[in-house]
Amino acid sequence: GSDMTTVAIPQWNTLGLLPPIDPINPTSAERSPYPMALLDVILRFATSPERCKVLKGFLDYRAALHGMGLVNGFQWLEVALLSRWKLWSAVHPGISTW
Repeated sequence: GSDMTTVAIPQWNTLGLLPPIDPINPTSAERSPYPMALLDVILRFATSPERCKVLKGFLDYRAALHGMGLVNGFQWLEVALLSRWKLWSAVHPGISTW
């Protein structure tokens, strides 16, 4: 099991991104990077066939790490998965995270 404390995943801001801080309480400890439970990530971001494919690869990768004995740690997730990418790319054309 993990001893990591997780937080609720915040709603996207007006730019379609997870906010870096809590705008109502900007000095709170709930800020980016957000420690998220894996199930919460899947339930929140598996919203399209493309995202499901990325998340499947992510889960396969984690399973491979687990199979090699790496069972504790953390991973950073990329902005395109955690954002409302279509909105973001419309506001910032030509920006790619790949």
